[in-house]
Amino acid sequence: MCSVRVNIRNHYVNQYGLVIANKIRRLEDLMTKRARYVTSLNFLKRCRDHQLIPTCVKISTKKDIRGSAKILNQASKKLLRTVIQQKRFDLQIINNTIDNLSSELKTVLTTFDFNNCIETLNKREISKYNECKDKQIEKYQKLTIKSNAKHPCQRRNETQQPLTTDANNKQRTVYNLSKETLDEPTIRVLSKGLNFAITPQKIPYEEIICSVEDCLFKNNIGKEDLEAIRQDISSLLRRSSAPKLNLPKDEFKALYNLRNRPELTILRADKGNATVIMDTSEYNFKIQQLLSDVSTYKKVKIDPTTNTLKTTTDLIKKYSEKLDLDVNSTIPSCAKPPRLYGLPKIHKPNAPLRPIVSQIDSPTYKLAQHLAKILSPLRGHTRAHTKDSYQFVSEIKDLHLADNETMVSFDVQSLFTCLPIEDCISIVTRKLEDNNMPTEYAVLLKHCLTSGYLLWKEEFYMQVDGVAMGSPVSPVVADIFMEDFEEKALLTAPVNPRFYKRYVDDTFTILPSDKVTAFF
Repeated sequence: MCSVRVNIRNHYVNQYGLVIANKIRRLEDLMTKRARYVTSLNFLKRCRDHQLIPTCVKISTKKDIRGSAKILNQASKKLLRTVIQQKRFDLQIINNTIDNLSSELKTVLTTFDFNNCIETLNKREISKYNECKDKQIEKYQKLTIKSNAKHPCQRRNETQQPLTTDANNKQRTVYNLSKETLDEPTIRVLSKGLNFAITPQKIPYEEIICSVEDCLFKNNIGKEDLEAIRQDISSLLRRSSAPKLNLPKDEFKALYNLRNRPELTILRADKGNATVIMDTSEYNFKIQQLLSDVSTYKKVKIDPTTNTLKTTTDLIKKYSEKLDLDVNSTIPSCAKPPRLYGLPKIHKPNAPLRPIVSQIDSPTYKLAQHLAKILSPLRGHTRAHTKDSYQFVSEIKDLHLADNETMVSFDVQSLFTCLPIEDCISIVTRKLEDNNMPTEYAVLLKHCLTSGYLLWKEEFYMQVDGVAMGSPVSPVVADIFMEDFEEKALLTAPVNPRFYKRYVDDTFTILPSDKVTAFF
């Protein structure tokens, strides 16, 4: 194994030099580190959920101090939560570093070498993950046995209770905006969140085979390899059996009953990672209110999918050679119309909906994905740009507010649906020219932005102006437009803010207290 790794490293050193080879080694170290962090985080969260205190955060009790055990136990739990938060923060940094390093290597390595490199590193990461997972499971089992020995009655009662029965936790994760009263099993199963995957009662053979065939088609795999992969998948499916149900019977029954109640609609909250239950009639009414805005949406009689797909295909083929476009990866094999849904803003009065258009498998989705990657480097070059909340915290933590200063935050109302498309195209075209990039990208972008439409209740609507939330290229275009707008606005502003940061449509600034009104 070591000789194989040395040979691979020698290949990258000979082909790309020592610097690139070291970056690949750095990427490998980060990916194996991620595996350790993920398994460690899962172990800590499992301990937290089962009221166990791992050794790394346990504060020993003082036998000579009466009542210290309870106080130190609570302190240990708080420390555990702090460690979990720190692990999540560190894991996010690792993920960001991996993404940046992967993007850098992708621009240097050939497609074959890059794919081979990532595949190899993924295998090593999975191997490390499984190794660490086994160790963490063993640690958890030992901790459970030790805890049961000390508190047999307490642990026995706790293991009979589901993890989501904590009242405060349920209030944070489930919001019932409907007129119906939900029973305890229903609340428990909804508390798990919409990302919770229920084990299937039977193996979905057809779905798996279709997904495999779709993947094989997209990757242009040779005929001999195709047959070998198909045989391996077929053999694996024949040996497989359906997994055990991962829900208690009462929760599974509650979930089944929810599926048979069309008068209720279950949604993800716009913010807060909560689950929201609404009356379907109210949900439909709020969606219709959004669609009734004639300045944003226009109802059409025919399905635009066929015409949009044809135009998309023609444009991709026309510019494929000059822009080095992979026709197979940018044209959907089976196009579907974009679908509208809404996310309740539970942090606002009356819980208005944020309109989201799911562009997955739409005629322009893959092209928009490609354009997002191409245009992303054109943004982020102004002092206002903020990559994410972690960067914002690091920039603001050492700031001190003077007595004559005021912190101000504001946002752009309905930014995506209010973006002027023609202005966006002009700004992008100018930036492409400034960076010596083909302006044909702007032509493709204009097609993606002006062919926006959606399906709701078997009716089609064209988007008159603005860009759709859900398109991969929309956040990039919004950022580019806002950066251009900000630069012009700040040049003519009556005061130059000491600190000014923006993330998409949310802005934070520090202004002299007597200049706040003048600034706006």
